[in-house]
Amino acid sequence: MDDPGCRLVYALIGLYVVEEIVAAIQVPAERWHENAHTRRVPVKDDIVVRVRTGVSGRLRRCIPIGEFRNKSYRVRRDLLEVGGDLDIKDGFIQRSVRLPGFRDADRFYRWFLDQRPEFVSANNPESCCRVFIVTLRQPHRKGDKRTDPFWEFGSFGCTGCHSRNLLHPKNSPIADGDRVAFVQGGRLGSRLMLVTPPVRLMRHGIRGRKARIEIRWDAKAKPFCYDRAPSLFETPGPGRLGLFPKLAQSIAGTHCPTIVAKFTSRFRARTRPLEDDLARELIDGFDKAAAGAKRGDLIRHYTDALPRFDPDAVILDRSAAYRALKRNLSIPKRSSCHGR
Repeated sequence: MDDPGCRLVYALIGLYVVEEIVAAIQVPAERWHENAHTRRVPVKDDIVVRVRTGVSGRLRRCIPIGEFRNKSYRVRRDLLEVGGDLDIKDGFIQRSVRLPGFRDADRFYRWFLDQRPEFVSANNPESCCRVFIVTLRQPHRKGDKRTDPFWEFGSFGCTGCHSRNLLHPKNSPIADGDRVAFVQGGRLGSRLMLVTPPVRLMRHGIRGRKARIEIRWDAKAKPFCYDRAPSLFETPGPGRLGLFPKLAQSIAGTHCPTIVAKFTSRFRARTRPLEDDLARELIDGFDKAAAGAKRGDLIRHYTDALPRFDPDAVILDRSAAYRALKRNLSIPKRSSCHGR
């Protein structure tokens, strides 16, 4: 890399569950096409490793596991605790002659399955990272001091938003590396406020009543002001297909009177990621709008992202509000039913 300040991404990109290992010279001619070691004349020591289908393959999305510490790249400490330690000092995973192994492979595999991996069975298909849409509610009344998302800190979920569906403490489909598209409704229709960089999940108070999933992203990525954000559905007219025609077409059959109502009906509580073609369209459209953004198009204060300004709803010290939420969630409360 040209910039020495840039950090590499160390991540899992696939997993093979071994079914069998055979000598390459014993593979029949009708199966030579399956492996590089049999597409040429094999030698005595060549082997072919075959994997169990359905639970093996390249991942549709990578699973980040590394961090830079102690002068090298290593497996994150939290993953060493929950996924099992490596048989090499302090989780070292930089290039090495000796490949690191897991001390407890079963424990690692259980952790791996908890990440809900999606395997790709084709060679180098055109793919896209997973994108989830979050529809942000409008303030209900005058003085409604809505706080989430905390755009300033690249955070969403501490207040319990979407904890019954997308950010459910036990069944959330979002994982590290996914991206979130925030959509705000209002007087100008549905506006795409931000498509986040890849997110990281933070779990708070898992054993307590106030269990929360917080998603975090690089806070340098700022959302648009509501009235400057790209519209999901422009008014139809000559040459005005909008930035997201595939998204509009995908909801055309929904039985609601307006395009905004159709969108809200389909995505208000949706927990599935967008289809790949829609995800690419959303990312490309947002990137195009962001590339052409001018000074003042992006928010300076949280209220810039709201569909209307309400001075009675302004929280002056949002940093303090965020810290208070984090403190409240960091100490799980034990349930009396456990006799404690």
